[in-house]
Amino acid sequence: MRKTATAVAALFFTNGAAFASWAPRIPELADRIDVDLAGLGLTLAMVGVGGLAGTPTAGWLIDRIGSRKVASGGALLMSLLIVLVGFAPTPVLLGGALLFVGFFDVATDLGMNAQAMIVQADGKSLINRFHGLWSVGTVVGGAAGAAAAGAGVSLGAHLLTVGVVVAAVVGFVSSNLSEAEAPSPEPLGPRGSVGPMVVLGLLGFAAAFLEAPGNEWSATLVDGVHSATPAVAALGFVAFTAGMTTSRLAGDMISGRWGDASSFVGSLAVAGAGWAGVVFAPSATIAIAGLGVAGLGTGMVFPQLYASGASGTLVSQGRGLSAMSFGARLGFLLVTPTVGFLGSAVGLDVALGWIIGLTLLFSLAIGRTSNHGVRRKRP
Repeated sequence: MRKTATAVAALFFTNGAAFASWAPRIPELADRIDVDLAGLGLTLAMVGVGGLAGTPTAGWLIDRIGSRKVASGGALLMSLLIVLVGFAPTPVLLGGALLFVGFFDVATDLGMNAQAMIVQADGKSLINRFHGLWSVGTVVGGAAGAAAAGAGVSLGAHLLTVGVVVAAVVGFVSSNLSEAEAPSPEPLGPRGSVGPMVVLGLLGFAAAFLEAPGNEWSATLVDGVHSATPAVAALGFVAFTAGMTTSRLAGDMISGRWGDASSFVGSLAVAGAGWAGVVFAPSATIAIAGLGVAGLGTGMVFPQLYASGASGTLVSQGRGLSAMSFGARLGFLLVTPTVGFLGSAVGLDVALGWIIGLTLLFSLAIGRTSNHGVRRKRP
């Protein structure tokens, strides 16, 4: 099982690195396809649309052919599509490439999380560390992209290299992925599986509203509310992502000591305390510290939900994962414009205060009262 764990860790790391590697070069993409900000936004949104569209298919395939084939096949196809992103000359072709990047990314995402649950079937929690490696991968991939841009490497050559490296890693580790089947869900009757899927979808949707603002609006908030310099404002994003990565790397120890359900509720409480510090902060320094605490609380939320979806206790792995992922990806599509529109009307700090507060209350209510939310025991 150690070889399988190493293979799964490699998938998480390379997926994060590959997906983040082209983000620093988005301005070059915009220049090449010659679109304004609105056109760029619509083009980039195709990643989310593809992920949302691919979620039911990925879940169905996991139940039909197994997570090993879905994870490795999705990663290989995504590596090819990333290369096409580097060479697409028009908005239509770039949007099409990004649509399929999202489609095959969700297959990789659900497949490798299903594999993670197979690896930890002996009772030792690993899911948080795997997600921590994904976060580390995004930092490495983003830094590599920025370095390539600074060195004058063309976007096409850069993403061709990324695609080749990802394909090579996947080809090397795929034989060590597990062919084991997930646990069979408990019989619930012909309609019994709908309840757990709805709960997982709602929690995934709410989790997106907790995580995305810290990634997308933290620097803007520190800059706009506290009139910070660009360098200081950027520290808000750094603090949030550093907090998330830290909690994910330590999360398995926490859940092992306190249990999954208690860790989930505790994570929401820490996230709430951090966001309260951000919203009511009298200075940029305190706001940045609050974002670090919010990241610490938020970091464990998605790993816990992936573990619940992939546990196979009440619904099959594919159905559980696809339900949670569909809700999450829908949330990620909606949260950015929601914060933007509300922030324009009442101010970004007030908007985030209301959105985060209501989301936390909703998540706590669902997580505490439902028997189909976060796992009470490991498979």
